[in-house]
Amino acid sequence: MSSSEKREAFRTSLALKKRRMELNSLWCDTLYKLSLANHYRDCVIWLPQNMDFRGRTYPVPPHLTHVSADVFRSILCFAHGKKLGKEGIFWLKLHVVNLTGKMKKKSIEDRLKFCEEIMEEIFDSAKNPLNGNKWWAESDEPWQTLAACKDVS
Repeated sequence: MSSSEKREAFRTSLALKKRRMELNSLWCDTLYKLSLANHYRDCVIWLPQNMDFRGRTYPVPPHLTHVSADVFRSILCFAHGKKLGKEGIFWLKLHVVNLTGKMKKKSIEDRLKFCEEIMEEIFDSAKNPLNGNKWWAESDEPWQTLAACKDVS
């Protein structure tokens, strides 16, 4: 093995080691947050907020917040749900389409029409998320899309 090949092999080895450590860190963080979610599964939780000088609010707890990653945002739900009504289902359907990221530049009417066209996929995703067509997995925000599909159905 020449010195340039050894150097390249060493760099590759370092890159793989770095990637493995990053993935392990993400894995540990995800497991920790999911265990917290499981611990608080049947509890009402509050998210205290801090406000910055511009008036923007940010959650104080670092885990399981509405500004977390997709998977953690998808598991949060209101403690006391309410009926959506006609206007609420309109906005929920629009939310499902917005989460897919496929029609960002389209009008609201076009997005709602698209939602009606994919309603079977939405019901399939809600009913059989792991063994169905897995339409939700192709979304920009897959876990939130799955949660919204369950809410629509």
